[in-house]
Amino acid sequence: MQYVKPVSLLEGRLVFAYVADVSITLFLAPRWSDDDIRRLLDETTTLGHDETAKATVSRFYGEMFSAHQRKVIVDWLASRGLSPSPRNALLTDSQLMRGALTAYAWLTQAENRAFEPKEHRPICDWVTRGLAATPEDVAAALDACYRLADAHRALSRTGA
Repeated sequence: MQYVKPVSLLEGRLVFAYVADVSITLFLAPRWSDDDIRRLLDETTTLGHDETAKATVSRFYGEMFSAHQRKVIVDWLASRGLSPSPRNALLTDSQLMRGALTAYAWLTQAENRAFEPKEHRPICDWVTRGLAATPEDVAAALDACYRLADAHRALSRTGA
């Protein structure tokens, strides 16, 4: 079982943690280039010991990845013999995005679900269902990720 404490990557543009078989990523940058995405994949995959997490928790503070960028991710994973995580939780304030992801999951039978960011217990219960990670451990890591992200966002507002 692996554990990566919440860590800031890519000059503070990303916060990442890994709890057993669940990865947590908070995307702090307003926009991502294809090169940024490849760098973040290199760094997070190295920290995750070249394994695909069985579940992910993600939150974007800026723009979400475009269709082209999602293809970059899939191609990058395939080039390394990895596949996308089968269960994905998206944390978003957007009611429209939560509804769209719910509809997508119904249509495709994919294990993708969107939550309001403050719904920690439902997020952690859902994402850890049947996995080695416990809801309590994922909740603790998620809280620590939020604290680290808040610190980075406060520094960027002050220009430090």
